[in-house]
Amino acid sequence: MLQTVKKVLARDDIKLVLVGDCMQKQALQQRATDLKLNNIVFHDPVNKTKLAGLMASADVGLQILANVPAFYYGTSPNKFFDYIAPGLPVLNNYLGWLAELIQQKHCGFAVPPENPQAFADTLEYAADNRDELIVMGKQARELAENSFSRKDLANQFVDWLINKRVN
Repeated sequence: MLQTVKKVLARDDIKLVLVGDCMQKQALQQRATDLKLNNIVFHDPVNKTKLAGLMASADVGLQILANVPAFYYGTSPNKFFDYIAPGLPVLNNYLGWLAELIQQKHCGFAVPPENPQAFADTLEYAADNRDELIVMGKQARELAENSFSRKDLANQFVDWLINKRVN
């Protein structure tokens, strides 16, 4: 990730805000300091209400996972849903169902895993094409409403339970 930030360092219109904690956070912060990366901000964890406020000022949500084949079809990352619910386009860095959905619904970007150059190029493209981000954001919100509504999913689950019990 920090390789990507370094590649777009010359652009002051791109800033990455990383929210939360991880085992490597201190090492990443030190490396960012060592590399003099001024366009990366490490934010402490926040609750969902404050996260919504942070996302309201963002242009793209970063869905970043390690390149582990088990993740391709074996995860359903909640960050993705946090991003599309308010209509934030997603930049995803791993293969699988999520990348396919993002491409199919044109609600963000899917870049190849372990490719900092493609990630940096996509960040620059997004910064240069903010009108397209608005369209992608609308499509992200539409995807959230049409495919991941809690009410609809709950009704589908109840129907499934009823049908399982009857059969």
